[in-house]
Amino acid sequence: MRYIVTLLLCMFASVGLWAQGVTTASINGTVKDDNGNPLVGANVVAVHEPSGTRYGASTRDDGRYNLPGLRVGGPYTITASYIGYQDQTVQEIYLSLREDRRVDFTLSETALAGEAVTVVAERDAILSAANTGTVNNVTTAEIERLPTITRSITDFTRLAPMAAAGIGGSGGTSVAGKSNRYNNFQVDGAVLTDPFGLNGEGNSRGGRFPTSQVGAQPISLDAIQEFNVEIAPYDVRSGSFAGGLINAVTRSGTNRFTGSVYFFGQNESFVGDLVDEVTGESQEFADFDDFQAGFRLGGPIVRDKVFFFVNGEIHRRDQPTSAGLLDSNQPIKFGITSSQMQEIINIARNQYGYDPGGFDPFTLETNDDKIFARLDINLSNQHRLTLRHNFVNGDIDDGIDRGTDVFTLESNQFKRDNTTNSTVLQLNSLFGSRVANEARIAYTRIRDKRTPPGSPFPEVQINLEDTSGAEIGELRFGWERFSHANRLDQDVWEFTDNLHFFTGDHTITLGTHNELIQFDNLFMEAAFGAYEFASVEDFQRGRPTDFFLSVSRIPGVDRPSAKWDYLQLGFYVQDEWKATPRLNLTGGLRVDVPIISDEPLRNPTFEQDFPGFRTDQTPSGNIMWSPRFGFNYDLTGDRTTQIRGGVGLFAGLPPAVWLSNAFSNTGMDFLTIELSTFAGDSVPNFSPDPFNQPFV
Repeated sequence: MRYIVTLLLCMFASVGLWAQGVTTASINGTVKDDNGNPLVGANVVAVHEPSGTRYGASTRDDGRYNLPGLRVGGPYTITASYIGYQDQTVQEIYLSLREDRRVDFTLSETALAGEAVTVVAERDAILSAANTGTVNNVTTAEIERLPTITRSITDFTRLAPMAAAGIGGSGGTSVAGKSNRYNNFQVDGAVLTDPFGLNGEGNSRGGRFPTSQVGAQPISLDAIQEFNVEIAPYDVRSGSFAGGLINAVTRSGTNRFTGSVYFFGQNESFVGDLVDEVTGESQEFADFDDFQAGFRLGGPIVRDKVFFFVNGEIHRRDQPTSAGLLDSNQPIKFGITSSQMQEIINIARNQYGYDPGGFDPFTLETNDDKIFARLDINLSNQHRLTLRHNFVNGDIDDGIDRGTDVFTLESNQFKRDNTTNSTVLQLNSLFGSRVANEARIAYTRIRDKRTPPGSPFPEVQINLEDTSGAEIGELRFGWERFSHANRLDQDVWEFTDNLHFFTGDHTITLGTHNELIQFDNLFMEAAFGAYEFASVEDFQRGRPTDFFLSVSRIPGVDRPSAKWDYLQLGFYVQDEWKATPRLNLTGGLRVDVPIISDEPLRNPTFEQDFPGFRTDQTPSGNIMWSPRFGFNYDLTGDRTTQIRGGVGLFAGLPPAVWLSNAFSNTGMDFLTIELSTFAGDSVPNFSPDPFNQPFV
């Protein structure tokens, strides 16, 4: 949990930014006559010109109206009408994500039917509502205009002044100095973050996205309409983060058929020569390819009523390894010759019946495919339904570690595989002039696994020395020990409902946001065994110095996994008060309750060593209180200079990997054996049979 007090002086920013939706925008204002008297029951209609979508409301007793749940973008044409008065129309209104634009009308009496007054709204990017201090907005125009080499979301989140990418060796985004594990990335209001949190610090592939382990973006950049990077949003509907909230909305179809086909790529021609660190000789970079290709198409199914948008994208990357042996022409060299390496390979083949793979340079592949589809249905002027699905499937070659002090053969390589599906259904409704509702359900299915090549074989590590006894480095082959039994399944269910009551100059919000996350994590290090040898001779004799093995302790279950559920219940209430035409105040309280509904296995031996503690107990049901207050004051009255600030508490879900060990490492699920001659242990002889290891 973090505590934030923010007071920002934001020059040239518009004022009203409170009653907006999390995935939409809104318009509010008043309708009065020439004498300043409110016109009760006046009709206000906003038309999203590209799609013909109509949003209607009538004014209340004080002449106020609210149009929530509007599409992001524009232009909008807004018309106010009242019997016996001239209609007034405002055109060219553009709305940013989470913006609440104020549009007031003054109607004049007329005896002539059909007369109308039209006003064209001024729009200036510098004066737009996107510049809001602790919230940084990235629009469609910026996404299309600004350069990006990797076409990643991170290339644009760094536009926020308080966001930085690549901190601490991570490819993710740090917001306000926080770990990217504490961020929340949501698309169309649904969480698209890795709940388990393996994709955090130290992962150079993009941060805490569910697809980061395979080097893929969680959604195509071409499917995103715009997004916000939010550091301290004092709206209580924003939750599940203690770092930053990256809130994105996707494109949708309109009455016009629009689309694009694109290709982005690079190869070795864009890379300089490699220079040998010993001889200084230069060498051309090996051939590689890295490209993305895709398309998008949107348009009407039923004009003004039903719209579609689809996007498809592929990413392919082939990258050569750049390390070899002493007698190779590679710029980075491991300290033995190819003939010495071949002797070790022959021992593995001839004595143990296993082909450990080659040592020549080869190409590492990265592949991912994305499909996005969205359907928007205007059920009426008061109800709009959105259904969308996002699919990502990717894989990446990993495990190859070749340098001056470590060298792995091809058998030590493995492939990371990820498949992510995310579905969101949202209904925005307006009931009369006083009540609006936003309901959303979402389901995200994340599947990660590692796939080593060929048949199982224990990992072998040989610590090599030269004839003088100086250390050369480590040679490894066989199945990489952390990939013997490594799989993670995650299912995320979400339900959100926000009910708004408009009364006078107040907007009261009652809401709930709930997440049920189901984990099934299989991780057994060295499930087929792992051995370390002090020399090639010891490997040939089958005499290791170290032995590692994980063995199931559950009868009839060879590979026990940690299965558990995490439930986060969230409830909140908020009052948004337009105290004066220049001062907006908001105050609310959010309550989150994390619940772990499952119990780990109980280990009585643990209780003997640590009295008062049990392995079957978990932290659960602790209430997290998040009170928040914010203000927005228009200094000059012309919406060009404002002071914004607030104070609040923000709480988020911890990475589940920190909690999962309570289920997977009770000592009752499986046993980890570690033996070493350096500790005086009796280490068993090498067994090449992965299914017939010692102690099994």
